[in-house]
Parts: sequence; C-alpha cells; structure tokens
Amino acid sequence: MEAQMESFEQLFRDSKMASFDVVNNSLTTDVLRENKLDGRLKWRNFVYGETDTDSLLLSLQEVNPQTGETFCDLGSGYGKVVLAASLLCPGLGLCRGIELLIGPHFSALEIHKSFRTWLSENNISAAENISFEKGDFLQVDWSDTDILYLAATCFEADVLGGIVEKMPYLKSGARIISIDKPLQSDCLTLTRDVDGDMGWGDCHIFYYRRN
Repeated sequence: MEAQMESFEQLFRDSKMASFDVVNNSLTTDVLRENKLDGRLKWRNFVYGETDTDSLLLSLQEVNPQTGETFCDLGSGYGKVVLAASLLCPGLGLCRGIELLIGPHFSALEIHKSFRTWLSENNISAAENISFEKGDFLQVDWSDTDILYLAATCFEADVLGGIVEKMPYLKSGARIISIDKPLQSDCLTLTRDVDGDMGWGDCHIFYYRRN
C-alpha cells in the first residue's frame, strides 16, 4: 500500500500541473468572469491546502468506513482527498467532492481522468463511483453522507455556522472528520479529538458522530 500511495502522490502532482493548461484553454474569459467570487465572500474560506494521505488514512481508520457507504469532502479543491479515499477504501459506494471555485473543479475532473487511466494500467482497485460537483456546499444537499470530511482550517465562523445548521438533516450515525475546527451542535457527539499532521503543518482533528 505504501508504494501504491507514493505512486498516487506522484500521479496527482503531475496530473494537477498538466490540468492547468487544459483548464485555462477550456474556460472562456466570460465563464471565468461569471464565476469570480462575490466580493462579499471572505477570501480566507478559499485558502487551498493539500491533505496528507497518511493522515487521511488514519482518519478513515478512525471512522471505520463500511462497504457501500458515501464519503463526501466539502470544499474538495483539486480532488485529492476524494480520489485518495476511493483508493484507500475501495468498498465505498460513492466518493463525492463539492467545490465552489471553477478552476479547481475543472482541474479535478481532468485529474480524475488520469486517475482512472492509472488504475487501469496498474490493475489497482478503487471505489467505482466518484463524483465532483461544482457548487456551494452550504446550498447543496449532502444529507445522505455517511462520512463527511471538512478541511476546515481556514473556514470562517459564518461558513462553519452554515455547516452546523445543516447537521440536523445529516443521516443518523454519520461520522464527521473536522480538521482544526470544532463543531458545536446538539445533534453531534464528539467521539475523539487528536493532534495530526497535514501537508500544510500540524493540526487538530475532531471526530463526531451524528446522533
């Protein structure tokens, strides 16, 4: 598994770089202009950092994914967590990412193509159903998620508040992994919190279960 994940890391880096030219050539100026962030949105919410796959593996082991379950990454960026989860837990029924920014979203679609080719060429198993959606995760329905992943280090209070407001609609028994930010909700039980290490540095990881 270690060699396989090292190969995945290299594939992701190479595919991410290659995707930039494809995305820039595919998206017209008008499309990019229409998808610029509203000036009222706080830029800090969109700071990008890449999750370390070793840390992700430990988090997934903590929440114990079951066959057929749905994994969802809110603010999935270039798709690394979604693809890595599909690789680390091939029995998952769906690995889903939701991203507001158009550039990272289209890059994730291109990287996903390279990922599928890599799987086929190396006879590697991964979760079959992978979905990348462009949208505001505060508006999109993710209530059927079993494992919810939040790289929340840079999320501002209003975004965290919006996520917490949706927790009552999340299915009972769902597990939540929140990086660096605790979630205050009567419908969540904190099961564990531990120190961790991400690609951008040390962090604290909070694990919750939906009551």
